[in-house]
Amino acid sequence: MILRQLLKPAIVFALRRGFKSQELLEALKNCLVQVAGEELTRLGEDPNQSKLAAMTGLPRREVSKRMDLPDTQTEKLNVISKIIGQWQHDKRFLTERGKPASLHHEGAESEFSELVQSVTSDLNPYTVLFEMHRLNLVTKEDNTIQLNRKTFESKPESNESYEFWSRDIALLSETLLNNIQSEECEAPQLHINTTYDNIVTEKLPEIQEWILKRGAAFHAELRTYLSKFDKDLNPTLYASKGQGKVSVCSFSLTNEKKDS
Repeated sequence: MILRQLLKPAIVFALRRGFKSQELLEALKNCLVQVAGEELTRLGEDPNQSKLAAMTGLPRREVSKRMDLPDTQTEKLNVISKIIGQWQHDKRFLTERGKPASLHHEGAESEFSELVQSVTSDLNPYTVLFEMHRLNLVTKEDNTIQLNRKTFESKPESNESYEFWSRDIALLSETLLNNIQSEECEAPQLHINTTYDNIVTEKLPEIQEWILKRGAAFHAELRTYLSKFDKDLNPTLYASKGQGKVSVCSFSLTNEKKDS
């Protein structure tokens, strides 16, 4: 029963987009092997065929052909989000009024290159600029660029949308597991739901706009706070131990209930 409840949202998504049972089964098997391998690695164990077969219940030959499949998840979106956050909060890249400034992007010594290098040295600034322009996050004007959005939101039905969806579901699952498995709940992970189910329908657009504005303001404040403790953004924290991760995911659904 628990598995059925957990799988139902994914099945609804798959059926509404025309995926068939064979595609779902293949995806399930691939995911089983991938996650089992990650769990073994987390425990310091070698993710070999025998252990993966024992964990997943799949035959060794099934495990073998799925062990080397590439992981489609990427840190690309996280890096771009950090770059946008840096653009919004670093005084070097702000106007006198505290807004993201237009940045020159030509050359290795450009303002945009400096912005990217302040977050990561692993990516070429031109590559980052191409991706941000492709996602309509920036507007080019001559040799300068302007930030289009205050938050990084993916387009509907894009690969980025699905990556966000997958990431957010994984974060929610990890939060729930942490709270369920924790014997001492002195400091549980945040998990809050607020639902009202008899709202005046003519007020729904107003409510949706209010939630979007308040949500964006909250995350802007949150990014300003968290950026103070991120080693990538603060060279003065170089000697401190890093690799701590904080994720806060917000969502809302405002709609009119269908008659049953």
